[in-house]
Amino acid sequence: MKQIYFQGRSCQVSVDRYANGNIALYLVGLDYNELIATCTVDVPGYELLEDECLIKSHAENTGMLETLVDLGIIKALGIMLPYTRLGAIAHLCQIASIPVRSNHLTELRIV
Repeated sequence: MKQIYFQGRSCQVSVDRYANGNIALYLVGLDYNELIATCTVDVPGYELLEDECLIKSHAENTGMLETLVDLGIIKALGIMLPYTRLGAIAHLCQIASIPVRSNHLTELRIV
């Protein structure tokens, strides 16, 4: 099985939905089932398609976009959207390889 490594930790991808239906992606540690990172941000006012998400790839998430793209989990759409008053940018992406089910958590390991 292919492992996901992010910031030196072995992880799996957890998929959920925010209250407004947008995709939420998390990295959960394989050793202790702890939250390693929240990959996405939910921004009120941005209406996304069912298979789109906004990836945070700065601060503690530096390298997140590249990691998820390299593993084939997401496809970067080349659009960056501001989401804070300080100018933080989220990357608009499309889910590429994992099913997303509404209203319940799906935990998957990428193989």
